[in-house]
Amino acid sequence: MIVFDEEVLNNDLMPEAHQIAPATGKLGVLLPGLGAVSSTVIAGVLTARRTGEAPIGSVSQMAHIRLGSRSEGRNPLIRDFVPLASLDDLVFGGWDPISPNALEAARTSGVLEERDLAPISSEMEGIALWQHRPRRPHQLLPASRRQ
Repeated sequence: MIVFDEEVLNNDLMPEAHQIAPATGKLGVLLPGLGAVSSTVIAGVLTARRTGEAPIGSVSQMAHIRLGSRSEGRNPLIRDFVPLASLDDLVFGGWDPISPNALEAARTSGVLEERDLAPISSEMEGIALWQHRPRRPHQLLPASRRQ
């Protein structure tokens, strides 16, 4: 026989449920380095915004969350369950030592074809990146060659 403390039975130890306010305004997404993955994420979001197509690969936009047991059949989309920022509210930025903007980073990485980049090229080019500027010239050398 299992005996429970009266407080546990009254749920006095359970935290109160909190309401999560809906996301409002813009959400900045800063990406450290714009290589293949980062530039593809940006291109995917911009393409989904432009075309209205499903953002394939986005867990927050496409996946479901199970609530309760399987037999209850409660599995809403994550985006409908948690008040996340919409794709239209995402603003991208980042820094990259090589590319001056997201379009050049995407071209340099070579993952996306030009036909995929062409429709969103002006938006990608408009995402200017901060570039790392070494304070001392010796920082340009690899650590193994520094004196």
